[in-house]
Amino acid sequence: MAVRQRSLRGHCFHVALMALTVQAVPVGAWQAEVLNSSELDAGFHLLYELKPEEARAKFAVWQTSHPEDPMGRAADAASYLFEECYRQGVLTSEFFSDNKRFLGKVAIKPDQELRDAFFAADKQAQDLAQSRLKTNSDDPKTVFAKMRASKVDDAFTPNGTLRPDGRMVHDVYLVQIKTPAESTGDWDLLKLVATIPGDKAFRPLADGGCAALAQ
Repeated sequence: MAVRQRSLRGHCFHVALMALTVQAVPVGAWQAEVLNSSELDAGFHLLYELKPEEARAKFAVWQTSHPEDPMGRAADAASYLFEECYRQGVLTSEFFSDNKRFLGKVAIKPDQELRDAFFAADKQAQDLAQSRLKTNSDDPKTVFAKMRASKVDDAFTPNGTLRPDGRMVHDVYLVQIKTPAESTGDWDLLKLVATIPGDKAFRPLADGGCAALAQ
């Protein structure tokens, strides 16, 4: 159970930080600047230690010196999402041992202040990114932040997020072939048995051995 809890916490950490981790970007001056940022690095570690308010204080320092950089506001948005995951108990193994909660049969109500703060910070990050893209559509840090902040959700990639190692993690459907009695037509062949969350369907980030993340 302890291993599962640490794994889940790590996954939620990386999902929440979808706009933040930059090791997968080609090496350049901006990448070196972000990777060497003590404020962002300290903020990330504080989030992992379940200290979102202290993390936001670190991100605020970054924003003061980089007011036009979308990464600062993206970091804030991630911290609010991570805090809500923690508040709802999603970062604990008990969440998965409770079938009703895990399968969504128990309604959960988000904290309105955290929800509003998340959407506000996310919009500001996207607005800053769009503004920079208008002047330089090839700006790597802006494109990267935009990609990390944008969720993919379509027929081929349900509930998808781009992970720091470059893997697109998304839900996977487990289906079963229908019996003739169950089928209603020529193309009515499959029935949905389960939806496997992306963090269960794909290899954990920590087990991937991505060289860029080790730099």
